[in-house]
Amino acid sequence: MQIQPGQGDCPRYGQTVAINYECFLPSNELVDSTYIRKTKLKFQVCCHQTIPGVDEVVQNMKVGEIVKVKISYKKAF
Repeated sequence: MQIQPGQGDCPRYGQTVAINYECFLPSNELVDSTYIRKTKLKFQVCCHQTIPGVDEVVQNMKVGEIVKVKISYKKAF
């Protein structure tokens, strides 16, 4: 679900992106947050540097876009 639209193009294969995220369990327990750590997650798109679910979502995002997604456990490891 899109919370805030972004602008520009989606990232290309191999392009480095930096994102903020929060990860919650189905029980709504916070597992991880780049906001708390104050460090964005940096990785190259489509290069297996993060979990598949995050990689897939980011491929379709634009700069500044904010989304809320559920990632299946099958795409979380």
